[in-house]
Amino acid sequence: MAGIVLPKSVFEVLVKHLVDIEEEKEQLLERYYPDTTKEREAFEDFINNYIKEVEGYISNAKVTKSTKKTCPFVIIGSVVEIEDLHYNEVEKYQIVSPFESNSNSNADFASYLSPMGKALLLKKVKDKVMVETPMGQFTYIIKSIEIPNEMFSIIDEDR
Repeated sequence: MAGIVLPKSVFEVLVKHLVDIEEEKEQLLERYYPDTTKEREAFEDFINNYIKEVEGYISNAKVTKSTKKTCPFVIIGSVVEIEDLHYNEVEKYQIVSPFESNSNSNADFASYLSPMGKALLLKKVKDKVMVETPMGQFTYIIKSIEIPNEMFSIIDEDR
């Protein structure tokens, strides 16, 4: 994993994000997977891999003083603009926690436990993504990734 360039504010959001995901992981395990099952193990592997990947990006990042507020990869909370390669339609999804109740986003929501959310996590702009759903397989290309302002406001409040 080569070092990526991250604006300081995005770096701080990612560090806070990891803390939040670690805390949420235990709640999700208790709520959705109370018993030891293959599904629980699969979720635990999935979320632990996500955490490990984000930690890797953080530890290898070159932090700059840039004021840009973009992340080079999709994280939980980000808004992702995708183009359906079959229908040439552009859609926006905010990748959210199953606990998310509302947001100021003008995008549709995709839980990171859904096929769409799982497929988009950690992908980059211009990546081609195949999503397997009960309605069939869909192929998208990622056009843009945004970090919503509310994720930065949490960092600003801590200062």
